[in-house]
Amino acid sequence: MRYKKLLCSFISVAAVCSVLVSAYGFSASAAEIDEEETISAPQAVLDSVSEGDTSDSSLPSRYSSVDLGYVSSVKEQLYNDCWVYGAMGTLESTLLKNNIYTGDMSVNHANIWGTTRESRKGWIRNANEAGRAKIMLGYFTSWQGPVLDSKLPTLNLNDYTPDDLPTDMADIGITSLKYLYREDPDSIKQAIMESGGISTYYSNSVNCFNYDNYSFYMSPDYSDSYMGHAIELVGWDDNYPASNFMETPSKDGAWLVKNSWGEDWGNNGFFWISYEDRDLFHPTKYTPSYQIKSFEKITAYNKILQNEIYGATYEFNYIKGNELVAIESFDFDSGYNMLDKVVFETTSQGSDYKIYYVPDKNGVPDEDENNWTELYSSTVDYTGYICADFDDFEIPDSSGNVAIKISAAPNADSASLGVCEWLTSGGQFTFRYQTEKDLSYVKYEGKIYDTKDWYSEISNDNMGGTFAIKAITRNPNIKQGDIDLNGTVDINDATLLQKYIAKMLELDKYALSVSDMNSDGIISISDVTKIQQMIAE
Repeated sequence: MRYKKLLCSFISVAAVCSVLVSAYGFSASAAEIDEEETISAPQAVLDSVSEGDTSDSSLPSRYSSVDLGYVSSVKEQLYNDCWVYGAMGTLESTLLKNNIYTGDMSVNHANIWGTTRESRKGWIRNANEAGRAKIMLGYFTSWQGPVLDSKLPTLNLNDYTPDDLPTDMADIGITSLKYLYREDPDSIKQAIMESGGISTYYSNSVNCFNYDNYSFYMSPDYSDSYMGHAIELVGWDDNYPASNFMETPSKDGAWLVKNSWGEDWGNNGFFWISYEDRDLFHPTKYTPSYQIKSFEKITAYNKILQNEIYGATYEFNYIKGNELVAIESFDFDSGYNMLDKVVFETTSQGSDYKIYYVPDKNGVPDEDENNWTELYSSTVDYTGYICADFDDFEIPDSSGNVAIKISAAPNADSASLGVCEWLTSGGQFTFRYQTEKDLSYVKYEGKIYDTKDWYSEISNDNMGGTFAIKAITRNPNIKQGDIDLNGTVDINDATLLQKYIAKMLELDKYALSVSDMNSDGIISISDVTKIQQMIAE
């Protein structure tokens, strides 16, 4: 009876957990997705993996974030939203690993966010339909999500459209994400240890599942039907027996998977998938697999500026040559006049890049680089969303620009930078975004082009795209005693400072800057007393 129950459960759930093939690809002039095209790991990733035994001896042969308490409870999906559950589980693991988990995140909020707008822009899907891997990257990096379930406890898919969905309720803002590739399994293991879990996908079929020990392996020659499914990887075992699978892979070893089919399924909601599974970390079908690298608390004193909310749906690598100069224009809010970080997406691993503040001249970015202010320089350590964190730069004007000058990656003929650009598959739109003028610019051969004009004139593309370049700004005028940075001083601030003094938690530099209430150079219980007196008054 147990076997029959599990088999029926697997079949019924598998029917509602598809994730569509990747909305990601390269093309000479348009964002048409070629789902048969092979997009392998960037050359820099391939170069870093030498032939022969590439395993990192410092990594354990077996690891489980479940055993260490870095995995949130197993959920049970009701719709085609495994792609949300896999991503949310990854975020929740990251928060648990950093000891700041405050509750589960709303899956329905993310699902509704990733549906089609009344303008017919955004991701072309309904809330009960399958999703795409890149939706959640835009959701996270827009800071419009995630939202705690406790803030929207009764939210269902019929409550809102994406146009009237609340988008100012997120407490955590994702600032960097690292893409992961099958060519570098040690990097995947390291990411799981660093963050608690990572988000990825595979092709699911009941034909490849061994119910005796809840293990899955799809062989390279499998030719029957399947559906894409999103999961969170939370561990591994190099010695997991190959004999445990329905078909026998060539080597032992498997990843530990947190699934979204409820705790009554599998091993309390978990199962094992072979290192050699055919479509796990597939380079084209389901991309990108990723780790959440960094985030920050959203407060009353920081703000993200962006000209698109969907993130990088494509790679702008149209300009051949050694260097790409991309410029994004912003209106800086009054009070938030300190530029703190710049976030951008790229697949040009190994590229050198510089970030500049560019003033306006006659309403457009100044072409004269002698008037640009260099803010930061570094090398792209990994593909994904990169966060350049530099000393706060005081913004001189109410409007201005951020420029990224990025070189071509090793062995590449052009530099790449993420762009929010329309996508089609099989002649049908999967993502529709129409850029506006005066948002994004390209500097090419000494001249600055508005990207809308560039797309139209160079690529005969009237829809265009906007660079996924985001500016994080701060209001430096933090109230003394506002330890939680929410804009008010209350009993929670006194409690947080007490916990800091007791070494129960860490405070960031901004909270510490307003903690020394009596200005004696020491943070002590007398500062807590000062906050309590302020509240009483």
